[in-house]
Amino acid sequence: MVAYKGINDCFRRVLQEEGVGAFYRGLTPRLLSVVPMIGIQFGVYESMKKFMLARDVQASIEPSRGWGSSKTTIKMRAEEAANEKARRDRRLQEMAMEVAADDDQPFPAPYPEKKGWWAEKKDKK
Repeated sequence: MVAYKGINDCFRRVLQEEGVGAFYRGLTPRLLSVVPMIGIQFGVYESMKKFMLARDVQASIEPSRGWGSSKTTIKMRAEEAANEKARRDRRLQEMAMEVAADDDQPFPAPYPEKKGWWAEKKDKK
């Protein structure tokens, strides 16, 4: 058995001697262990996110001591809860845009509402 001369020599010899399948030999067991784990993690994350957001909205709508339970008060608190949810959703979207960078685009796309320094167009004269 002759030692490899470098990474290119290793790649070329494995391809010639064992074929393309040699590069994927360990993929099946790895996928069998990772895919269920990621599926469970995603499902738990989404269900907990819905649960927590629903709990926050419900807690802000329900009347507490000293507030009374008139229809006007409940309606006003529901509007406040909706506004808070909209603010939270906007912030979550901003955070998602912050982490949306990848190898092709190292900087994430700007926030879609165009309310910032990136929205200002400078006229070049």
